[in-house]
Amino acid sequence: MQVASCKVAQLSATEDQAEADSVEGGLGHGAKTFAIRNRSVSLCVLEGVPTLTLADKANRALPASVCSNCPDYLFASQPVRRIVLKPNQSAYLVIAYNINDGVGECREAATLGFHLRDQREPLNVNVVQGRDEMRSCGGLDITPFLAKPPVDGFLPR
Repeated sequence: MQVASCKVAQLSATEDQAEADSVEGGLGHGAKTFAIRNRSVSLCVLEGVPTLTLADKANRALPASVCSNCPDYLFASQPVRRIVLKPNQSAYLVIAYNINDGVGECREAATLGFHLRDQREPLNVNVVQGRDEMRSCGGLDITPFLAKPPVDGFLPR
């Protein structure tokens, strides 16, 4: 059976603070896990690494250097898998970032945009503010879509 690629209208994105165990940083590094849920009644496929954009509270784009599926201080590059999402099932993304750039020029992101292949509009998610905000402080690393969230601070194999 041929399953179509997921469309933005079928999905929702949230910062996953319930299922995923924290990927702990240190030395100025942090990571956040995001759940991408199929909220439609149809199967759909996620594959690859979405393009990532950041915006501030006024919805202005923030400059950021994003490395897709690159080895990071917190985790190694991950295999790219085809993930078939059933209705109400989630896939996951982990984004690693620098908490401090050393010169005080970081900007806090309020919204992340996940741009799926062949989709014009991004799947936006508001970033939970508080301790360890998502900041634009140089480079960000993003994993491909993962079938499972991190466990005990480690990405699934």
